[in-house]
Amino acid sequence: MQIRHKIWVEDEKGKQILGEGLVRILEMIEKHGSMVGAAKELKMSYRACWGKVKEMERRFGKSLIEPHVGGGKNRGTLLTTEARKLLRQFHLFQEEVAEKTESLFRLYFPQ
Repeated sequence: MQIRHKIWVEDEKGKQILGEGLVRILEMIEKHGSMVGAAKELKMSYRACWGKVKEMERRFGKSLIEPHVGGGKNRGTLLTTEARKLLRQFHLFQEEVAEKTESLFRLYFPQ
């Protein structure tokens, strides 16, 4: 037997503001340096990807992406410092919850 769990963060109205899918979008923006590249890898439309990020920003009340301005092909999208911090915090929290969940599962359901 093994335990499975999912973690997401909701606002005071019960609307999801952060979860694995939204984290994945931010990670892909970071990886590709563009919303277009992120959307392609995630097999999403650019519009859907953009909408999810903008909704996340609205709910957090903070900018999570910013344009990368450069000449020629150097345009794109970058994560803000706040977004990078948010990703680090989410991953650390997720790891700690997984460890504690596994420990409690073994306590209550020894094999």
